[in-house]
Amino acid sequence: MHHTLKTTLLLTLLLATQHASAQSMTDIDKHMSAMLDKITYWAEYNGNDDKISASDSLSDQDDKLSKYLQKVSLKYPQTIKAQFTQAAKSGLSIVTSDDHKVRFYSWDTHLGGTMRNYADRVQYQTTKGTGFKCLNCDTTKDEDYGEDFDGITTIHTQSNKTVYLVFGSSKISTKDRAESIDAWETEGSELKSANIFKAKTKDLSSIGYGYDMFASGDVNKDIPHIHLGKDNKRLYIPIVDGEIVTAKYLVYVWDGHQFVFDKDAH
Repeated sequence: MHHTLKTTLLLTLLLATQHASAQSMTDIDKHMSAMLDKITYWAEYNGNDDKISASDSLSDQDDKLSKYLQKVSLKYPQTIKAQFTQAAKSGLSIVTSDDHKVRFYSWDTHLGGTMRNYADRVQYQTTKGTGFKCLNCDTTKDEDYGEDFDGITTIHTQSNKTVYLVFGSSKISTKDRAESIDAWETEGSELKSANIFKAKTKDLSSIGYGYDMFASGDVNKDIPHIHLGKDNKRLYIPIVDGEIVTAKYLVYVWDGHQFVFDKDAH
C-alpha cells in the first residue's frame, strides 16, 4: 500500500512537471511572437507624432527580444527542442541540429532599409551546460548585416568530432544577394568556428559569395545554391561569373576530416 502510494505520487509529480514545462514553452512561444509582432508594428509605423521615434522604438524592441531569447535559452535548456510555431509565423527563423545540441535563430530587425539586417543568435549544449552566443553583436563591424538561417547539417569526423554546417542567405539590396555556409563545433563550454573547408591555399570555417539576383536569371525559377550531395560527401559551391550565378560548381570532397577542394570532382 505504501509502495503504491509512493509510486502514484511520483507519477503525479512527473506529469505535473511535464505539464508545467510544456506550458512554459507555450508561454515563451506566445511572448516571442508578440515581441516579433511589435517589431513589425514599429517597422511599418507611419504616425506623425513628433514625440515618437519609430526607429528608436524598433531598435529597443529588437534589443528586448535578443535579451529575452538569451534569458529563456539559458534558464530553460529544453527550449532547444521546442517548436515555437507562433514565433516562427511572426518571423523567427529557427534551424536545429538533428542531435538537438545546436540551434540557430535569426530574425529581420527591419533596421536596414532595402538591405535586410538580421539578428543572428545561437543556443548550444555542451557537457558543461547550455550556452548562448550573439553572432553579430559587434557594432564596430558596419557590414555585419547578418543572415537568415535556412538549414543545418551535422557531420561527424573520423576523429570523433561533431561539426555543424549552417546554411544562410542575405538580402543586401533589392537586387543583391549573398549566400554562405559556416562550420561550427563545440569545445569545452564554447561554440567556435571550425576550419573544415580546405581551399587551395588555406583552411576556412566559412565560404560565401554575392550575386545579382536579377542578372542571374528568372527570379521565379531556382538559382543554383550551396548544397551537399545526397550522401553529404560532396559540397557544391556555385561559381559566380561577375555578378551572375552560373550552373557550374566548385566541389569540395569529404576526406573524413575536411571538405577538400577538388578541381577534378563533379
